[in-house]
Amino acid sequence: MHVLLLPSWYPTTEHPVGGVYFQEQARMLREAGMTVGVVYPEHHSLRRLSPAAIWRNRFQTEWTSKPVPTLRRCGWNVWSRLRWGLQGRIETAVDLAEQYIERRGRPDVVHAHSAQWAAAAAARIQERTGIPYVVTEHFSGYREGTVFPWQWSLIREGLRNAGAIACVSRSLKEDIVTRGLAHPTNVTVIPNPVDPCFFQPPAERSTSTEFRLLSVNRLVPNKRVGLLLRAVAHLPEPLRDRVRVRVVGDGPEAGPLRRLARELGLSSRVRFAGALDRPGVRRAYAGADALVVTSRVETFGLVLTEAMACGLPAVSTRCGGPEDIVTAATGLLVPVDDQPALTAALAALARDSNPRFDPETIRSVAVDRYGPASFVQQTRSLYAQAGIGGAARPPSPPS
Repeated sequence: MHVLLLPSWYPTTEHPVGGVYFQEQARMLREAGMTVGVVYPEHHSLRRLSPAAIWRNRFQTEWTSKPVPTLRRCGWNVWSRLRWGLQGRIETAVDLAEQYIERRGRPDVVHAHSAQWAAAAAARIQERTGIPYVVTEHFSGYREGTVFPWQWSLIREGLRNAGAIACVSRSLKEDIVTRGLAHPTNVTVIPNPVDPCFFQPPAERSTSTEFRLLSVNRLVPNKRVGLLLRAVAHLPEPLRDRVRVRVVGDGPEAGPLRRLARELGLSSRVRFAGALDRPGVRRAYAGADALVVTSRVETFGLVLTEAMACGLPAVSTRCGGPEDIVTAATGLLVPVDDQPALTAALAALARDSNPRFDPETIRSVAVDRYGPASFVQQTRSLYAQAGIGGAARPPSPPS
């Protein structure tokens, strides 16, 4: 089978970890025996405009063969918040797909990731070439309310014409079904996979008496990292003295969070590590005792599955995707924006002289549910649902 992936975001030179999980998914499909390629209109924010950046991104088309064959056009989001800008990206994606076909042959399926714009581009590619497409939805904008009014017609176009639709969590499936964007029987749930060969438990766990909490995310308001700092500040003093927090990530909230840590008297207990590359994030998991996710909204929660593959328990808010991931065997769930509940959960973990969460069990759950074998099998089933790969497409139920 020949699969052409069309992601709504993807790693770039400036942001090598942005959308890196799409690159990893492409590699997993290729290692399962499929022919896989990627097309991506790489449009950068004008906030990063500089003479050097203009030279790097001068609307040129670039072909790279590693780690996955990828055709991209490097340009700028001149009208990023207007319909014209998104239409321009869609038209670029169609053009890149036609160039890809000339270079590598006709794929059996286009796999669009997110109806934010890629699904509409896949619909146009199908109109132009007759190649069927499927959609995996990741977009948090339905729940966050960040969809521009003019985007709805593009989203409906992309989802309406798809041969099959997957969402990365049950909560996201509920979002698109409730909005009437798809019939529930046409939507399956396929979680994002994790690479258990890359994310592994450390050879030896630390014997330190400190209890080390880890937060890994972009520092933006939705991630609510301040909630973690306040929860730690409210721990009873004997426990608070033992707890250390490492915050991995960068973003507009970095400065305010550093000030908050000082105001709460946590400067000596909280370390802001900044943005790290993938090996750096893996080392951060190895040096932690638990991962904490404090978001208001998450469609999935990739850091949770990465931490699980490293044998770490997690404390997470019930913010959507984590409810599918965190179980009684792998961690604790607390309500969104509930600082007392988060403090109680952290205290329960830090006090536990005989830890209730077994690292080997946690990793086993991650490998079984989110490993490459499970992901490839579910993706093949998605293609079969769309009638690709020899299976007949089932008739759509009445709307």
